[in-house]
Amino acid sequence: MMLQSPPLENGDRLTRSQFEQRYHAMPHNNAELIEGVVYHKASPLQYDAHVKPYDNGMVVCLLDCNRRR
Repeated sequence: MMLQSPPLENGDRLTRSQFEQRYHAMPHNNAELIEGVVYHKASPLQYDAHVKPYDNGMVVCLLDCNRRR
């Protein structure tokens, strides 16, 4: 009987062999082990052409308003 490995979670503390076992058991995994701690890499952002970025004037106004306080 084959036991299924638990999924990798942020902050898990594992040895390299434990990490590799869980990593290979999960499809589409984007985790990495740094000094024994599991971290999930962020997914790349998608650009949505329908979203209009803030006008540069609006950003300058917001920065200027905060500076005056």
